[in-house]
Amino acid sequence: MSYKRFAIALLTIALLATGVSPTHAAIKSGAKCTSAKAKIVDQGLTYTCVKSGKKLTWSKGVEPKAPTSFADVEQNAKSVAYWAWKKSSQVVATSTAKAPNLVIHIGPNSVILNDRAKPAMELVSRLYPTAKAPAEVNLVYYTFKDLAWAQAKLNELSNNEQRNLTDGVDRNCRAELDCAGASARTTRDGVAILLFGVQNPPPTDSIHKNGTLEAHEYTHNLQQAPSVGTSSNWAMVPRWYTEGGATFSQAASIFHATYNSYRIERDLRTQDLTKGDWLTQAWLEEFINPPGWTDWSPWEKYSGWRVYDIGCAVTEILTAIKGPAATMDLINLIAQGNSYDQAFEKAYGIKWVDAVPIISRTIIKEYKG
Repeated sequence: MSYKRFAIALLTIALLATGVSPTHAAIKSGAKCTSAKAKIVDQGLTYTCVKSGKKLTWSKGVEPKAPTSFADVEQNAKSVAYWAWKKSSQVVATSTAKAPNLVIHIGPNSVILNDRAKPAMELVSRLYPTAKAPAEVNLVYYTFKDLAWAQAKLNELSNNEQRNLTDGVDRNCRAELDCAGASARTTRDGVAILLFGVQNPPPTDSIHKNGTLEAHEYTHNLQQAPSVGTSSNWAMVPRWYTEGGATFSQAASIFHATYNSYRIERDLRTQDLTKGDWLTQAWLEEFINPPGWTDWSPWEKYSGWRVYDIGCAVTEILTAIKGPAATMDLINLIAQGNSYDQAFEKAYGIKWVDAVPIISRTIIKEYKG
């Protein structure tokens, strides 16, 4: 997926425009405050100014109520982001999973723009420690001048797969100054490949500096891995599920340490959901569950970014309820021969058709309420 080509427009917007950067110093329980009963939210926790003797101090921070199932997620829509981050952060903090072995291929006119690949991929591995993962990943870096070299390298690594004829390296690098895209693939033989266009001068946007691009693409390798050696393929999983899952993963892995940093990244990616009146329950239900879908074609009529931001919003809800592992469990179940509907019910304990309106209403309350 050439994620960068859709993300670049959003990244030109200042982070403060998301409205989630705190406008106050970090709150500490027991610190002095000035107005009794005043409340403030910091790092997702609510602090109340309380009187203790003659002093006014901030109370201990209180977490928002956690959604526990599809039965109560709608009423707790405003706490979905916090609990998706919290459950993910706890997994990353306790996991000992390591990044796979990296094999680096650099074009004759290319350089590696940053050294974030391995640490970013390790954080994704820690976020999904039970996911089936490739033992080795090939990273291919190339400039516009290196297109012929990069295509030959892709053909070599993929044993000349037929898809290379229509899905080659040029999708990430269309010109010298339009060569900063990235994509992931796993061959039928299980060879994991990440393709990175290298632009000179290098882009200044954050995804080329903080590891989110590498995290996003490596998440696709994890999503693809269960299908190796089976008759399953990506088209049996909704496109918004794969792209939204990777968009959530890049935020939850790279920014696992603090809720505020997670929210800045997450709000940047999903900011369109707060704008205009196009986002309705009916629109959402048709988008995430097109009638009779059997491949990715139903999502071609929408703006390209919708599979990323709507998918991220849905993944966040699923993670808030069941934790990050369940999103990969569903893909494993499909690789084992289950339909999407069957896999969803086994992974989340509810029929997909019943979950669709709940998910849609929750997104509306979260972003429009």
